[in-house]
Amino acid sequence: MFNNLKKVLRSVPTVDLTDYIAPIDPQEFYQNMGLLEHPHTRQPVKRLTSYQLEAWKDAFRYRYRLVVKSQKIGMTTTSLMEDFQRCLLSIEHSLSCRGKEILLIAQTHAMAKEHLMTLQYMIMNSERYRNYLILSADEGGSGLAQTKATQLYIYNPTNPKKPTRIIALGPSAASIWSWKNVKHIHMSDVAAIESRIDDAPIFGAAFSRLANTNGTMLIESPPRGQRGKVWDIYKASKLKGDDVYEEAKFKVREYSAQRAVDAGLITEEFLQTERVRLGPLYGQYYECEFMNPYTSWYTQDMIKYDNNPYYVEY
Repeated sequence: MFNNLKKVLRSVPTVDLTDYIAPIDPQEFYQNMGLLEHPHTRQPVKRLTSYQLEAWKDAFRYRYRLVVKSQKIGMTTTSLMEDFQRCLLSIEHSLSCRGKEILLIAQTHAMAKEHLMTLQYMIMNSERYRNYLILSADEGGSGLAQTKATQLYIYNPTNPKKPTRIIALGPSAASIWSWKNVKHIHMSDVAAIESRIDDAPIFGAAFSRLANTNGTMLIESPPRGQRGKVWDIYKASKLKGDDVYEEAKFKVREYSAQRAVDAGLITEEFLQTERVRLGPLYGQYYECEFMNPYTSWYTQDMIKYDNNPYYVEY
């Protein structure tokens, strides 16, 4: 069945892979790649949201970026498109990843593979870009490369024998150390790494991979308490602004769920339901709050006398 699908995809005309250079503008690249489907209306989304475009455009201004985000606002999807765009940029562009490696790191290896599958699906359904995806060992000119569950192989017009790779990894320093030609690292939802795991070695290994390539890093994640390296990076880059350390060199953006409501991506009714369901934890999931682990079990109104049913005046 999969072989038949590959034959169908390859029969569709596409751009000349040897001459085409992807557009830099995020909206133009998105339209070239193919429109997403709105999760509620199921209609094609003609334009990305203002915050998706802002975060994507930041890639051309900042080496390191931290996007503290709400759940369900579509940031991971456009970040995956950005990963793919880097595979197609002209070799002369400073952000081009042609012939290099892009690491896609998530809170678990299973989720990293899920994100990679999402990107593979988008590429395979793109009329313009589907032929860049190397699906068998006899494609692309390398004779060895083949897309699989943990790696996407992308055709490299500059050197067909050296394809670009997007590699799905879990939160393991040992697995990150192995890669020698990394130009970009995309970390998704890594604040959700289990609290029993010390994530400092993971980030240490990630930073070390970029040393020789002058590579870039994007972290897009909801917050999860005042702990771990995402919190350290947030403090150093936004609260302190000390640029002596790598952790302090990130451009920080914060996108709450209200931005997605304003863009029509999610509804206010949904958020109201979530406020009731999550209680004090709502801010962490939808308002970009790094909650103090010692006080996150209560909200301020619980300790006001007029709202506290357990308060007795003597």
